[in-house]
Amino acid sequence: MMSGEKIQPEETDHLFFAEVRKIVGCAFRVYNSLGSGFLEAIYRDALMIEFRDTDIPAEMEKHLDVYYKGEKLPSTYKTDIICYGQIILELKAVSKLTDADSAQILHYLKATGIKTGILFNFGKKGKLEWKRFVYSDEKYLKNENIRNTS
Repeated sequence: MMSGEKIQPEETDHLFFAEVRKIVGCAFRVYNSLGSGFLEAIYRDALMIEFRDTDIPAEMEKHLDVYYKGEKLPSTYKTDIICYGQIILELKAVSKLTDADSAQILHYLKATGIKTGILFNFGKKGKLEWKRFVYSDEKYLKNENIRNTS
């Protein structure tokens, strides 16, 4: 978005629209600078520099609690990156994303109770691939996947 450009109302209806837009912008800067061919860890580290430079709160390899029937499991899920404490980033460096990659991030959203995620693939030559996911199964989130506070 150019300075002074207005966001159309329908563009702001999405969960964390502005935050996702900033994150994706950082990912494009990383991809445009590094291209494809590196391991995920290189892209993760470069993204963390972009996030720092653009004041996006981000933590890499953060352990998130996973719940089953309202009970915290002993095992945790380790994110690639979590931004704003509410958006999971799953990074790939493969020639092509698969349905299994999409399923993976949906499972992470479901298991942690976090609703928004972005899957990035830095491995496709000539193009950064990305997909935004929103997990919205309220019945599941209410019944099984949130901390039991009673």
